[in-house]
Amino acid sequence: MAKALATAVIQARMGSTRFPGKVLRPLAGKSILWHIVHRLRRARHVGKIVLATTSLDEDDSLQKFAEEEAIGCIRGSSENVLERFLAAAMAFPARYIIRVTGDAPLVDPELLDDLIDAMEKSGADYAGVEPPEACIHEGADPVRRSLLEKIGKEAGADPVAREHVTGYLNGHPEFGRKVTIPLNDKYKFEGARLSVDSPDDLKFLEELYRRTAAAPGDMELADVVGILKSNPELIHINAHVRQKNAQEVTHSVLIRCDAGKNLGYGHLMRCLTLARTFRDKLSWGVCFAVTTDDAARKIAEADFAVELKPTGIQQTPWMVRLCADRAPDALIVDLKDDSSQADLKAWRNGIPVLAVIDDGSDRRLAADIAFYPPVPQVAALSWVKSGAKSGANSRDDHGTDVRSGWEWCVLDAMPLSGPIAEKKNETGVAKVLVTMGGSDPNGLVFMALDVLQRIDADYSLEVVAGPAFTEIKKLRRNLEDTFPDAVQSISVNDLRDRMAAADVVFCAYGMTSFEAAMSGTCCIAWAQSEDDEPSADALSNSGAIISLGWWKRSSLDDAARILQNLLADSHARRKMAEAGPAIFDGGGAFRIAKAIHEAVDFKISKKMMMTSGDGQ
Repeated sequence: MAKALATAVIQARMGSTRFPGKVLRPLAGKSILWHIVHRLRRARHVGKIVLATTSLDEDDSLQKFAEEEAIGCIRGSSENVLERFLAAAMAFPARYIIRVTGDAPLVDPELLDDLIDAMEKSGADYAGVEPPEACIHEGADPVRRSLLEKIGKEAGADPVAREHVTGYLNGHPEFGRKVTIPLNDKYKFEGARLSVDSPDDLKFLEELYRRTAAAPGDMELADVVGILKSNPELIHINAHVRQKNAQEVTHSVLIRCDAGKNLGYGHLMRCLTLARTFRDKLSWGVCFAVTTDDAARKIAEADFAVELKPTGIQQTPWMVRLCADRAPDALIVDLKDDSSQADLKAWRNGIPVLAVIDDGSDRRLAADIAFYPPVPQVAALSWVKSGAKSGANSRDDHGTDVRSGWEWCVLDAMPLSGPIAEKKNETGVAKVLVTMGGSDPNGLVFMALDVLQRIDADYSLEVVAGPAFTEIKKLRRNLEDTFPDAVQSISVNDLRDRMAAADVVFCAYGMTSFEAAMSGTCCIAWAQSEDDEPSADALSNSGAIISLGWWKRSSLDDAARILQNLLADSHARRKMAEAGPAIFDGGGAFRIAKAIHEAVDFKISKKMMMTSGDGQ
């Protein structure tokens, strides 16, 4: 048997900044790495398979995987992928080295063999398919070993070469001689993502496996292309996930927030929305910093990296150390605690951009960018300490860029479940949805049920309690006694869809009321604090909701009268339903992420110019 021509080197690590631990996530019952190894073994030119991972403790599990699969393992720098590839090529020498990314479970052995055959025949240094064909294959690039060594010797300091290895050739095609081959029709498809950078990518691949009924590792690209051509709507499962190109340097953001029964969940929910935007839309890595177990658990469940403050250490020393270790490009603070302006300045030491969200404390003055809804409290904020004029979209002398408007509210974009004018259920009666947030510490759900008992109207009722609500038994007894036909749910994942299907949402002012308005649903809301009352009134004045005022001084009879009038007036409901989506378009998270991204690029470019002397 002829000696194999190629060593396949799989770059993988558990600490992916976009999707932690993704390489060992299951797909069709087997890990993504297993799929890659299984498929590479079918390539006739591949003699050795090597896992190139880091020397970090978190990657010990990958070395164990390599041992179990009887493949090679090279461990090295977490910052220099090229260095690990060169070490693998030295330890497992072959004429060709195939760079395989650890997030490409459908790597195709036949196409790899065809590319290597073309290199053998032509004497080329690397290979690809003829442009401008759209090839569905992702995640593997064969190069001559001598070219890899040349990249290491002559371009080893280049950030693109260090991170993307063969991706360096995209910007420097003259670096070696390339051969191209015509693309077989079975690989021709445009617009599908087969690599895994987010949970939705994995969801997409699981759906393909479900439809093909293939055994793990045996789904063929020809079958995938056939399914997608017949069902092009499937690509929308992960079409929103952006593929970072090889010339980009990876950016990262650290988000400091918290959640819990006493703190509520609104800050965490909007930060998770923001995190998904950074990851999926801008290809940023994301990590959270929190102090509560509850917040850490929910973030981990959402597939983001999270650092939980250890006991016995104060917040600022912990954050200073964490920011230094993580060295993110941006720090986002979304808190309602007693941390100060001096604390934030200490945390962000060396971090290009610091942003705060809806922060009325003096620490906002430490930020480069501050984002707010257009509420009276924001208009009253003083920036005098930095010699600035207050107001929306202004930049003060301190450097704080103030962005104020409903368009800066962080909400997930969502399609309406149906026509906003006709939402009544099969019985023809209006639907009322009651939900008072993640924990409802003030027991507003019981006040809402009291209000509902005071109205004389036909309606169906659904009550949704949040994940940290502690009075479930009391709520169930109350509903059994007063509303036995009501639907009751706890910690649902489709709350926005349920709100979109309702005629009236009865909730607490905050994220839930924003989402109800965006869904095109009439909404009445209590302010949970005296400070929130002017904010709720501001949104009420826009026509998107009706504010019932601060719950402590709200009249239940007045609330009942307002609700009864709404249930009887479809025109009023329609008017509110139309006002909400006009105010909240769901683009706030992307606007904030983009603004931070642009600020980071500006700061980094300015620093580079100053370092090179161009800024003198």
